[in-house]
Amino acid sequence: MENDQVLAELHRLRQAEETREQSRGQTRRRVTIGLLLAVLALSLLWSTGRMDPLLSGVGLNKNDCIKNGFGATFCGDDAEAYQQQVGQIATGLGAATGSVSEEQASAQANVRASIPAIETYAADNGGSGYAGMSIAALQAIDRALTDIVITSATASSYCVQNTVGTQTYSYQQGGATGVNGVITPGAC
Repeated sequence: MENDQVLAELHRLRQAEETREQSRGQTRRRVTIGLLLAVLALSLLWSTGRMDPLLSGVGLNKNDCIKNGFGATFCGDDAEAYQQQVGQIATGLGAATGSVSEEQASAQANVRASIPAIETYAADNGGSGYAGMSIAALQAIDRALTDIVITSATASSYCVQNTVGTQTYSYQQGGATGVNGVITPGAC
């Protein structure tokens, strides 16, 4: 009887081991199938270019990518669309401002740079506003102002201009004539 009990115990142990082996085999198959599906999904995402922004940092992107000044990454069709939008904005700005030469840009910048000093002068001039304003008075506020010409200065209005090469730009504040509050081509 003892042999029968030992044989029964061995048979039970063998069945338990076979059950464990089957369970391990099923687990391996499930893990293998899961890994294969993950690789397939990643391959599909890579082939469509959806992973390009993530992979562009390590050079594994499928399509060409660009990065803008804010750190955003655009790849493939998105990169082309982004470049077109930037081009349209730049074209729109060019159309709005016109083509600006270096002389024009410099004259405009010089006039623009004088405005804070002029407004500071008026604020510090008591109730007299812009009256008595001179280059020397403005240079006491901002020493960099050297090429500005003050064509008029009253208590409530002024006009300044700057010429670089052949380009002259002016700015008028107050006054009855001209465009107020805008830097415009031409003298006051």
